[in-house]
Amino acid sequence: MINSVTIAGYIGKEPEMNIYGEAVKVTFSIAVNTVIKAEEKTSWIPIECWGNQASFVNNYLHSGSYVIVQGKLEQSVWETDEGEKKSRLFVYANHIESPKPKTEEKGAKKGK
Repeated sequence: MINSVTIAGYIGKEPEMNIYGEAVKVTFSIAVNTVIKAEEKTSWIPIECWGNQASFVNNYLHSGSYVIVQGKLEQSVWETDEGEKKSRLFVYANHIESPKPKTEEKGAKKGK
């Protein structure tokens, strides 16, 4: 069975970093545009990354950065306190790159 996805788009709001003991996780969403019957539609794809990829995103990328993400589709399933079942699809990224030179991307984040 194959579970592989590659998407490209622009980061929406600033990536969010969370620390779990020694592990670092960064989450963000990218906008992916499609055209159907001459009408453009934007889909927001949630991305989750850990380790070196999380450090790269946290240190060098920001809202508006163009990225190419390779990874796998994951599903998170949980139940609320009221017993309602919820689920969420996201891309678990194992490779993230920003093909534009840093000088074109407004440089690294300030304070990093």
